[in-house]
Amino acid sequence: MIGVQQWAEIRRLYFAQGWKKRAIARHLGLQRRTVDRALASDEPPRYQRTSRPSCLDEHKPQIRSLLQRFPKLSAVRILEELRAAGYGGQVTILREYLRQIRPEFVATPAFQRTVYLPGAIAQIDWGKMPTPVPGPDGWEEVWAFCLALGFSKLLYVGWSRRIRMSDFFRHHRRALEAIGGVPQTCVYDNLKPVVVRHTRVQVLFAPAFLGFSGLYGFAPHACTPHAAHEKGTVERPIGYVKGNFWAGRDFVDFADVVRQGADWVARANQRRHARLRIRPVDLWQEERAHLLALPRMPFDTDEVVFARVSKDGFVRFDTNDYSVPPGFAGQLLEIRADDQTVAVRRAGNDLVRHRRSFRKYQTIVVPAHQNLADYRAQWPPRPEVLPSIPVEEPDLQVYDQLVAP
Repeated sequence: MIGVQQWAEIRRLYFAQGWKKRAIARHLGLQRRTVDRALASDEPPRYQRTSRPSCLDEHKPQIRSLLQRFPKLSAVRILEELRAAGYGGQVTILREYLRQIRPEFVATPAFQRTVYLPGAIAQIDWGKMPTPVPGPDGWEEVWAFCLALGFSKLLYVGWSRRIRMSDFFRHHRRALEAIGGVPQTCVYDNLKPVVVRHTRVQVLFAPAFLGFSGLYGFAPHACTPHAAHEKGTVERPIGYVKGNFWAGRDFVDFADVVRQGADWVARANQRRHARLRIRPVDLWQEERAHLLALPRMPFDTDEVVFARVSKDGFVRFDTNDYSVPPGFAGQLLEIRADDQTVAVRRAGNDLVRHRRSFRKYQTIVVPAHQNLADYRAQWPPRPEVLPSIPVEEPDLQVYDQLVAP
């Protein structure tokens, strides 16, 4: 049997070069009948392996019967049944056969491609970056908050060191402000700030999240657990962020991630979409007109706690001590914090605003608040500056008189 290369050469010499069949056979060292068959066949020759009998052949009807009743029955369990019927082969042959025929009995899931109307939907999720970045106290984990619009595929990415509820609301609010409006429906993968409990018959949303969705006027939708296809619009961008942005880049610190990330997202939204063949930023101009209007008063995303001022003039927030002006020792003050500042307030007015520190167990001091800074710098006092106190020296002859013989 000749191969594909000889088949192609025979046809080239005959049809393109005009050679005689006898000359072709003599040139290639083939029989004349072989040349005739090659010229008569419009398809290249295919190698077919001769099937050999297998010890599994006589048990194949039993295997099919088992799969018809139990399509997902494991190979080990089927092997037990075959052993009882006299099968003496190994499980390897059985596994190979099951890979070939199991799709006949187990339907492969099929999904319909969904096309969204402008402003109809956005999908939201967190994505943890593969590697940490340098931080003031060691390496820090970095999370990406991703929002993707269903129609335009416009992508928003916000960067965070943590994924607390306040971080979720803060980045969600910024995402809606960045896209210039509110989609009619927002889809989530059962995030903790969103869903308290998800059963087959009921989804219980978190009260705080319902306050957020009610203010912005969108309908929340929680994906079915373990159904990643329901949020493919945002799952693919998260993989795109990890593979196209994060991979192969070096970051000095978290601030460098934010800088480089903003530039990359701007470029990503200007790329031509692989399926739509148009830039997301161009489709967004059309979709923006269909988004709901943002509320007049945005959702309050600050972390709010109350702390009592210590005797030395500090309040503690997130393990760090922040100084307050003098005169408030022992009072209970309000602390409002975002990801940039920590404000200490009384009766709705700011007493002081500090730059927030994400390090642990730090003391942040404004020197003008108290003289305590100078006091601490001089304490403990050095021996040479201690005041000299005169001490009376007793007359030792008194003791001699007391013990005289």
